[in-house]
Amino acid sequence: MGMTGEKLLLRPYLEKVEKICGGLKKKELIALIVAMASEEDSDKRQNYLSRLMRCLPDRKSVNDQNQPEQMELLLGKVQELEKNILAKITSIEDGSYWDDPDDVDDGYWDDEPECLSDDQMVELAELFAEAGEYFCQGMLIEAKQVYAALFSLVGKVEEYDFLPDIGVDIREAHARYCRSVYETSRPGDRAQEMAMAMKIKEPVGDFENFREMDMALLRDVIDAQVGELPGMADFLTQWQKVLAANGRMPDRLARLRVEASFLQDGIAGVRELARDWKKEQPVGYLAWLEHLAADEEWRQLADAAREALAILSVGSARRRVAGYLVEAGRRGGDEDLVLPGRREAFVSSLNVLDLLHLVAEAERRNVRNEEIARAIDTIRTGCIRDHVRSLLARAFLMIGDLQSLAVLCKEEKVYGWSGGSPGALMFCAVLYCNAKGDSRCVLNNEMLADYADSVLWCDTDPDGEEPATSFYEQIVKGLAEIDITREDFIRHQASTMENGRKRVEYIVSNKYRNAYNRAACTLGAMAEMLVAQGAKQEAKELLHKYYYQVFSRYSAFRREVREAVAASPLLTGMGV
Repeated sequence: MGMTGEKLLLRPYLEKVEKICGGLKKKELIALIVAMASEEDSDKRQNYLSRLMRCLPDRKSVNDQNQPEQMELLLGKVQELEKNILAKITSIEDGSYWDDPDDVDDGYWDDEPECLSDDQMVELAELFAEAGEYFCQGMLIEAKQVYAALFSLVGKVEEYDFLPDIGVDIREAHARYCRSVYETSRPGDRAQEMAMAMKIKEPVGDFENFREMDMALLRDVIDAQVGELPGMADFLTQWQKVLAANGRMPDRLARLRVEASFLQDGIAGVRELARDWKKEQPVGYLAWLEHLAADEEWRQLADAAREALAILSVGSARRRVAGYLVEAGRRGGDEDLVLPGRREAFVSSLNVLDLLHLVAEAERRNVRNEEIARAIDTIRTGCIRDHVRSLLARAFLMIGDLQSLAVLCKEEKVYGWSGGSPGALMFCAVLYCNAKGDSRCVLNNEMLADYADSVLWCDTDPDGEEPATSFYEQIVKGLAEIDITREDFIRHQASTMENGRKRVEYIVSNKYRNAYNRAACTLGAMAEMLVAQGAKQEAKELLHKYYYQVFSRYSAFRREVREAVAASPLLTGMGV
């Protein structure tokens, strides 16, 4: 938590350091230590000296101190901190936290205060550092005791809320705790004790987040210290039995099982679990595909991905499988796999960005309209919720199907438009078509782009690639292909203008000030279309009606109208 850059556990880290320093002479080592010291900021130099002195061979360490008293004192600090933190959490839950202004940080009354104060976060981080010092000096019994107390505290905090960022790599700390448990337990009890320490049934995280979550895997435990785990071969056999006895849910347990199978039987063991679990636990297939991708076995990856797609149910796991098919096609030189992969990703997710990826690839393969039509059929097979209505609206416009969008919009309100709203897209699309795509209609074109390309945070993929196209770009292409009668255009324009006027009147008359700019842009967009059609006087009358007559006393709205008119080259000289 709170760490940046690539994370290295202790074993690979020390091995790299030893490799770098192993061949250096005494003078070279001194120069290296001095150079590292010179890079420390002034406020960190004393800490550097303290660490250097502590590591000298003739200096006393915690190993030389009076351990019973030291341990009692340290565990007492953990207990006292836990008591104070839980007291704060209780006061937040029962409301008494706000009764004492002195307890409110900096006098700021937050509706959702952190469960730990700044001082408590600092103290908790220091206690983790002390536990780490015991571990690094080989005092594993003591390290186990302190870590156990700390993780008990963390568990109680997380029953209430997420642990705040305390500047500690919690995953590495958990790996050190589990390593301490492993090396201090009897061989016959080791697997059971490790199962408790590893929290094999903890319902946290999913497969996508196993590299980022705060709980260690067995590989992390192995890499937590220099040297192999004693009795590893026998342990793995017992470990697999203990894990299997607990089933295959939740995802953490399944991930630990595929990891153990890989360590003992290689990728064949992971493949066997995947085919045994099938759709009941997709982690098996995901782990198998992950290993094949890491080994760059592209043909095998493609075959395994197709096998998984035929078995798994729609959802996030199947979407990830489709992503592996795309990767296999791209990196394995088989471009014919990319379009099916994009298609299956969209089928699995009904995600707006997956639809964009699909359309971009279909366009590259010259099957754009066919794939969009297939996507529409896919969307229609499910429950038509708001999110799906937004997908349908965009898809209809991408192939110029204004008539189907009009049917979808029959029950749409003229207010409350948001990104992808069918009503908003219908409004902008009709104005765009009736203005014949005039680039000078900047208000409407910007509105169309905003409503088309607005994406909810839940649809984003922070680690994914950006689509090679946009909904606005694709919708403009679709609108250029519209083939409907002039009478239909006139009918759509009449209803669109009526809806636009209702929208402006609803927003302003109800004094929704935060939406005044949107109302002004709606009014301006209608005027732009009229000017583009050659009806400049009608456009002027429309603006004047709302600016000088209907809402003459609404100065904030009138200001927004002036700004909208000033932004449009078609609306100059309109007298507002």
